[in-house]
Amino acid sequence: MRCGSQEASIRFPRLLCLLGESADDEASQNPADESLSSRFSRQMASVPVWLSLPWLPQLVSLLDKPDQGGSAVLPLLESVCDIYPAALVYPFRLARANYRFETGDSGARQAAERLWQRLRRLPLVEEFIAQMGEVCLPACTALDWLSNAKRSIGQTERLRELHAEAIDQLFFDPDGPQAGGHGRLRREFAARHRREFLAALPTADRLAGIRSETELQRAVGKLWKRVRDERDSSSVATARLADFSTWLAEFAAAEHGDAYLEVPGQYQCRDNLTASLAKPQPELHTRIAGFGDTVRVMSSLRRPHRLTIRGNDQRDRPYLVKAGEDLRQDQRIQQALGLFNSLLQRDIQCRLRRLSLVTYQVVPLSPDLGILEWLERTQPYKDFLVHQMTATEQRIHSKQCIDYSKFVSNDHCKLYTLPDQQVVQRHFQPLLDCVPDWLLARGLRQLSSSWEAYYAMRDTLVRSHAAMCGAHWLLSVGDRHMSNYMLCLDSGKMIGIDFGYAFGTAITFLPTPELVPFRLTRQICGAMGPLPPSQGAFVRCLGHCLAALRRERELVLSVLQVFINDVSADWKQLAGMLTAAHRESA
Repeated sequence: MRCGSQEASIRFPRLLCLLGESADDEASQNPADESLSSRFSRQMASVPVWLSLPWLPQLVSLLDKPDQGGSAVLPLLESVCDIYPAALVYPFRLARANYRFETGDSGARQAAERLWQRLRRLPLVEEFIAQMGEVCLPACTALDWLSNAKRSIGQTERLRELHAEAIDQLFFDPDGPQAGGHGRLRREFAARHRREFLAALPTADRLAGIRSETELQRAVGKLWKRVRDERDSSSVATARLADFSTWLAEFAAAEHGDAYLEVPGQYQCRDNLTASLAKPQPELHTRIAGFGDTVRVMSSLRRPHRLTIRGNDQRDRPYLVKAGEDLRQDQRIQQALGLFNSLLQRDIQCRLRRLSLVTYQVVPLSPDLGILEWLERTQPYKDFLVHQMTATEQRIHSKQCIDYSKFVSNDHCKLYTLPDQQVVQRHFQPLLDCVPDWLLARGLRQLSSSWEAYYAMRDTLVRSHAAMCGAHWLLSVGDRHMSNYMLCLDSGKMIGIDFGYAFGTAITFLPTPELVPFRLTRQICGAMGPLPPSQGAFVRCLGHCLAALRRERELVLSVLQVFINDVSADWKQLAGMLTAAHRESA
């Protein structure tokens, strides 16, 4: 790394793991011997700082863990803070919320606080994060608040914070001075629901005194139902940005003098860590010049919003703003997929077959807010197939879906208790028969200008799907319904999105446990014809992909160690649900 080797920087996470693994061994050695942590700090002083930027999530997660190298990485983080503060501010801000310093470890606590005070002086960052949090339907924010209140029952101080947060952001006085900091939609929401909220929970003591979820739901039952109905009935497709945030709508870089905002994500590596890693030049980075006038509201459950960021390079960059979710897991999985691309590129068999994964930027701004790069010229896999069906086929398919739903009765687990498998097959077969198994192939032909182009696009689809299936199976990525796949309309590549259920959680926490390793349905098999997947390019590409990753298993595990060192809010929530279920069964 001292010589600028990009190949060496890929193995940097393995070195961080060795710091923790050697702590116990060094405790029994001669005190006069230099520890590995000391050697690490001394050697890293001569290494270019920018080579460690891809691994900032791993570095900041160790700061409160002196037994795993927290003291050793502190000088490196201080150097990053001096040279590339905009690269450190977002990951450090998120990791700081999870720091749990030991009682006698005042030095590390003070060092972390010094870093935080220096990063807080970055101009406009805190205001930018707060205003991005306003780009969300107020009804969705209110439902997230109630969910947080349920999970915090019994934690008096946390409930007091939540009550103050609700009064400040959702149920404020629409005629008061604080209303000026919110957009029109928030003010109208507060005017509709403030009185009912204060009648149910007038003070923080009232909220802290609630001891059960049932009592909490009873206290705000009518408000909960009204807010939920308001969210479900919302038909807003586009809206003005000024309706959400006046600050964002009126933002102009020239009015802030020397203060500026960089477009987030410019320090992240894309696709291949080896190929894209280069020394950043912050003075040449794109800065935010303004924001698009309109916001597009998506139709999924959480109603994410598509927002356009305008750079000073005269380019518009669309992003998806997601609130109510901790996007650190998505960001870390994208980082792991970028590492996988590097490993596949180094393997001769994978390189000959052009195996790679499509990644995109994910920038978490807070534990419940983040932005994702919008992939242009892509379409959800489900929508792509539906658009290939004729009107008659769609009508028959909708009818069969309704009939099968009545049979299932929203409880798939009951199907396992039926004495005869043929009963299930008899109800499911009509649903299969009404969907042609060549819809995907038909769509690819329509995108192609010639049969040669169709063959190339189909070949790209098979290879990209094989690599994606291997990577997702390795990470136990679940919730792989058809809307969580995107199809590139230019190349035919398959792209996975939404990694909220990974590492096997889809088996435990989804209402319908996801037991299949990956998606290999009739449509995909039909597009691979005439050879079946077990004899064609799919199985060969999948095998070479898994073999290449298994050879570097220690490096892969080192990169994934950050999931344990810095637990996301979603993991904490799932752990609480699992603990409650175990307690109830006991």
